[in-house]
Order: sequence, then C-alpha cells, then structure tokens
Amino acid sequence: SLKSLLKRNDYKETGGAVLLGINGIVVKAHGTSDSHAFKNAIRQAVVFHDNNYLDKMKQSMDI
Repeated sequence: SLKSLLKRNDYKETGGAVLLGINGIVVKAHGTSDSHAFKNAIRQAVVFHDNNYLDKMKQSMDI
C-alpha cells in the first residue's frame, strides 16, 4: 500500500543512509532527525554489524 511505501522511505523509520567502508560502518542520519530516527539508525548499524556485512564485503572483494 501507499502508506507502507511511505513508511519504508521515511527517514525516521530507516534512521539514515548506511555507508560501508573497509574498516567500519557509518550511518548518516538526516539533519532534522529526532530521537526515534537516531534509535533506528543505531539499530540499523547493529544489524549490519551482527550480520557481518563488512566481513562478507571484504570476502567478496578478496581483501
């Protein structure tokens, strides 16, 4: 539904944009983020960490 699509693209729900580097994870939050958005940004970083995305990326790049 449209409501579901809008919620999925709401910066407060996603928390921020994920930037994957070779040695770390950065989640860039929107400048007007509130506590709800920051909580979701932190949650997003934890998910990337817990699922070993950096190790998987390094393996796929033979680093």
